[in-house]
Amino acid sequence: MSPKPKTSKLKACVSPRHKGMLKILMH
Repeated sequence: MSPKPKTSKLKACVSPRHKGMLKILMH
């Protein structure tokens, strides 16, 4: 989750509900 390249892959494979969590973490 720290590396940026991994974030891109996560965003592509993340659920709508997880997206909200990621947004809070990357706020």
